[in-house]
Amino acid sequence: MMNISFDLSGKIDQQTIDALLTIKKEADILNIPFFVVGAFARDIILKHCYGITPRRMTGDIDLGINIADWGQFDIFIDSLISTGKFFRTKEPQRYIFDSTLIDIVPFGAIADEQFKIGWPPEHKILMSIVGFKEAFENSIIVRLNSDPELDIKVPTLPGLAVLKLISWKEKYPERAKDADDCCS
Repeated sequence: MMNISFDLSGKIDQQTIDALLTIKKEADILNIPFFVVGAFARDIILKHCYGITPRRMTGDIDLGINIADWGQFDIFIDSLISTGKFFRTKEPQRYIFDSTLIDIVPFGAIADEQFKIGWPPEHKILMSIVGFKEAFENSIIVRLNSDPELDIKVPTLPGLAVLKLISWKEKYPERAKDADDCCS
């Protein structure tokens, strides 16, 4: 039995619910664990769980998927595309569901010893996933919808703060907004 930390049924817009239902269905079929990270996770925790409205809301969804290799990533992405609801963009991590942008970032065994991934095909675009594994392992389960049930993992508030601080530290000054996200 899963421990649901918060029941947010009726608080999340239907388009987001539809996107996450489709993602969860495909991830469950492929046995790929995932969690919501980034500003949408912040919005779930602060606004919907604790009633604190962030200064800046987000329009996209960031996911971390725990996978072994790029082959598994491709299988997952192909399964999303085959639903006819997801479309690729020019950015390797970004997909579109209706008008919602969804960034899908792999973590886990796919990472190198410095906790970085290199996006195919050249593996020249590097991305740090420091903290993803720990944030995932310590995440909470939130019910976003009750009919049908949609239970997803999100980092705890401390886990989310650590991820934002790491992102800010690694990408400052280009990503100066990460420090603000952490505290707003």
